[in-house]
Order: sequence, then structure tokens, then C-alpha cells
Amino acid sequence: MLAVEEVHVLPGRMRLKSPQLYDKKIAETMHIAIEKLIGVKYSRVNYYTSSVLIVYDIEKTDQVSIQEEIKDILKNIKEGKSLVLTQNKTYLSAIQNQKKARNRFLFYGSLYVLFKVKNALFGVFPISRHIRLLITASVITTVEGYPALKRFFKHISNKAPRLSDVLLRITAISLIFLREDGMGCLLLSFRYINDYLRYATEVEYLRILHQSIVENMDLVTIETLQGEKMLMPIADLRVGEKIHLQKGDILPTDGVIIEGKALIDGIYGTGQLSILEMMPQDQVHEGMRVLDGDIIIEVTNLPHKMERAYHAVEEMRIYQKVTNYQEGIGSFSIVLAFINYLVTGNLLNALGIVLLLCPTASELAVHTGMNSYLHLLGKHKIFLKRPAAIEKAAYINHVAFDKTGTLSQGKAEATMDTEFYPNDVPKDLIREDAYALINALKKQGITRLSLLTGDTASKANYAGEVLGIDNIYSECSREEKGKIIGELKTTDEIMMVGDGVNDLEAMRYADISVGLVSSSCDKVKLYSDCIIFEDDLYKVADFIQLSQRSYRAIEQHTNFSKMYNITLGILAVFIPFNPYTAKSLNTINSLLVLLLSKRIEYFNPKREYKLLHEGEVLG
Repeated sequence: MLAVEEVHVLPGRMRLKSPQLYDKKIAETMHIAIEKLIGVKYSRVNYYTSSVLIVYDIEKTDQVSIQEEIKDILKNIKEGKSLVLTQNKTYLSAIQNQKKARNRFLFYGSLYVLFKVKNALFGVFPISRHIRLLITASVITTVEGYPALKRFFKHISNKAPRLSDVLLRITAISLIFLREDGMGCLLLSFRYINDYLRYATEVEYLRILHQSIVENMDLVTIETLQGEKMLMPIADLRVGEKIHLQKGDILPTDGVIIEGKALIDGIYGTGQLSILEMMPQDQVHEGMRVLDGDIIIEVTNLPHKMERAYHAVEEMRIYQKVTNYQEGIGSFSIVLAFINYLVTGNLLNALGIVLLLCPTASELAVHTGMNSYLHLLGKHKIFLKRPAAIEKAAYINHVAFDKTGTLSQGKAEATMDTEFYPNDVPKDLIREDAYALINALKKQGITRLSLLTGDTASKANYAGEVLGIDNIYSECSREEKGKIIGELKTTDEIMMVGDGVNDLEAMRYADISVGLVSSSCDKVKLYSDCIIFEDDLYKVADFIQLSQRSYRAIEQHTNFSKMYNITLGILAVFIPFNPYTAKSLNTINSLLVLLLSKRIEYFNPKREYKLLHEGEVLG
């Protein structure tokens, strides 16, 4: 038995200790696994002290149950059975980024207060007025602020290329102390509190998403050649393996039933709302759910892998425009400063021109704007996994939908004890918010709408007719959906909204994919670009509208920062600015960009087009 020691126990709260938790990877795995336990409100694992703090709901669980669960988790980890799902790396990264942003905010905020108190009591120290220090500070700030000069610095510091960025940052931070630059500290504290709020929202939604996914979905029970049962990671499955499945299980891959019988819900596997009684020799597909019964299947195909290239913020068109501006303004500032020096002979004013034209605020406008955009989506219960998708969402002109489970109700329940009629297909009701969504998209100018479904042509055509969708693709397989989206993508910016495994190929090919946490299968939750955390389809229209407004605002902020730099830079040719004043004015540019970016967080979608209709039956 694995050693789990009680440190202290209170009602609803306890701290445990285990030697295994000294390992950082095991501690991180433990944190993820504990947060999936029923009744756990909060957990914190400290690998320095090998302890774990757990806060739980005493009405849903108890101390003994949690301790037994933790022993099982440690046992699985010891046997090499990872419980960490695909999104957990992102989850852990967000937690770490949140902590870093919090610590940096506290550091620079405290430093700003310290400078204010010191200046009020003792004034500015003489060293801060030293002209050589001022020139050195100006040069370092200039090198750090211009991409071309930064590359040149890296080139000449080729003896330690990996340390060049670190050296610049340490030098710049030390100059904040020497110059007692309270304004710079205020700017950095604002920036990091913005980052903290963004990551706090991301952590919360990743936690909810994580808890909504089926426990141990990456493990299955197989039968060995010796007839023994054992757990195996789905990633290690091979064709011919025998998998045991029972009520509530989701089929992890395609196969054929070799033993037992069960009622199977095919919605996530085939896209059709159907309850089928399945016997030995029947084919079953990945994503189907066992409603009742026990079966053993033989794997015929390995699980589909969802591979997709994700773009970074730096690859966005708006970021490329900023980069091009930064490259161009660097040459312009040096030429303008050199001409000014030849005319006036004033080196300090020449440095002031270069500092006033320093383009750091334009890049800051993109990053802080993205942070505010993601925070805005979080306020509206929308979680975007990859920030760069804002550019795709802002230019969407075609939306494609799965039907069953997305635009229509897709829940099916049955038991082996009830009388079963194989040909009695459950009724499929259109969701009321589907009408409102289609209406809103058309009002927003998105008139290219498509319906992709594995269901019959008659049901698909009727759904398209009552909803006002003209492009109908029925009886589609998973691969056919992907091919259709790939063809549509050649002319349109396309969004795919789906809920099942059979939609994943289409979602992979789409410019941006959207799922609902309340109705989508686990794989869609894992691999969608955007997850909506309310059971409200109209949020899809909100997402597009908020993305469009936010993207326009970010463009406006970058243009503002450019005009600010250029106007003051040209003005400095005629009115001398010393480097300290120039740097302060440039810092004000960054502060204004931060304040402008904050307004994005207060955008609200217009919902005057939300007209609800009563649900109708799909024949």
C-alpha cells in the first residue's frame, strides 16, 4: 500500500503527505487528477513539501473516500498509467502563467509604491540625474525597443547568444532602479495585472472543461491473451485487442462486438439520433455510447487522431503589420536623429527623437488587446483556446453546422429492461435557440450557411427548410464532412459548429471550430478552438460579433500608438526633448494603449435579433 500520511484534517479540509509528491511531474499529475474527484472544490499540490491541500464539499464526499482515491491515483501513476489528458498541459501552463503574472504585478506594484514613498521623503537621488547614466539608459532602452537593433545586439554578443535577451532585460530593470522610474513600474504593474486577469479566467474555464470530461477517458479495460483484465491507455491500443465496455462507456475506437449485447446510442458516432440493440458481429464506431448492457468488442481500427497546425499570435496579419512598422520606423528614427544631430549638434535631443519613435507600444497594443479580448469572452462564458483565432473569427463569412445534437436535441436514454423497437427512431426536435442563431447570423451579414449531417436526406432537408439553411449535405461520413469543409474553405472563411466524433474531421479542416460544453462529446471538448460554457447556441453569434468588435479595436489601438510615436518624433525635430522626457512620453503611449485595451473588456454583444421560435419536430 502506498504511504499517504495525514498532516491535519478538518471538516471539509485536509492536508496529506506522500514521498512520491517530491517528483514535480507526479505532483502536477496528482493536481489534475484530484480536481476531477467528485466533491473537491480546490486542491493545491506542493512538490517542495510533498504535500497536498484539499478543500471538499462534506455533503458530496468524505475524508476516507478522498484518501482512497488518492491512493488509487498514486498507484496508477506508479504503474505508468498517466491520467493527464491532452488539455492538461495547457491547464498547467495557464496556472503557472497566472502565478508568474501575479508575482510580477506584486513586484512592480510594490516597487512603484516604494519609489513614490522614497521620493516624497527624500526626493530624487543625485545619481538619477547623472548625464552618462541617462545616456546609457537611453541606449539600452533603444536597443531593447527596436527589433533591428536587438538583432544586431544578439549578433555582436554571439559568445552568449542565449543570454542576450536576459542581459537586456536585467540591464533595463536595473536602470529602472537607478533612474527611479516610477512611471515604468506603473506600466509594468498594469501590464501584469492584465495578464493575471486573463490567465485567471483561462484557468477557471480549463478547470470546468477538465471536470466535464469523462473520468479515465484515456484508459480502457482490455482482456489479455491469458484471459486477464487490465487497464490500458487508449493510445497503446492495437488492432485485434479485446475491449470490455459497460453501461455509460463511450466507445474509444471502431470495432466489432464479439460477446454480449447492448443498447447503443449512435449520435456521436454516426450523427444520427438512433438507439440500436446490437449483438455479436455488429459493427460499432468510435464515439458511440453504451446505454445499457455489457459487451466485448474487437478493435478493427485505431482511434482517429486529431492533428492540426495552430498559429501563434506572431503569425497573425495584424502582428505582421506591426512587425513591418517596427522594422521601418527603426531606420526612419535613426536617419531623423542623425539629421537633427548634424543640424543642432545636440546628442541628447537626437536620442530623444529615437526614444519618442520607439515602437514598443504598437506591439503592446496587440498583446494587451488580445488579453482583454480573451477576458471579455470569459465574461460571456466563451473560452477560446488559441488566441490567434480572433483573426479567423473576425472575418468569418460562412458557418457550417452539424444537425443532430447541435441544431437539434440529441439526448437518448433507454435500458435493456424496456420493450425495444429497432425501427422506432426517437423524435429529433429543433432547438429553440437554433432559430435565433440563424436569424442573428443573417442580420450580421453571414448568409452563407451549410448543414452537414450523417442523418437522412428527408430529415436534413426539412431541418434546412425550417431554419433557412440552403446548403444541405446529408448522409455524410466523418471523412466526407472533412472533404466538404476543405472544399468550402478554398473560397470562404469557414466556422464549423459540431458536437460528435463524426464532426471532428470537419472541425479540423475549418478555419475555426466551436463546441458546446453541455452537449459535445469529450473529443470535441478537447480539440475545438472555441468552447461555449452555456447551453445557448446564440453564443455562437455573440462570439463572432465580439471577435469582430475586439479585432477592430485592436487595429485602432495599434494605429493610435503609431500616430502618437510619429507625431511626437517629428515634433522633437523642432522642439528639443531630453531623453528622460522622451522616455516618459513614450511610456505614456504604452499606458494609453493599456487603458484603451481595457475598454475591450466592457464590450457587450447586441442581441436585438434574438427572436425565439417554438421547437418543431423533424420528421
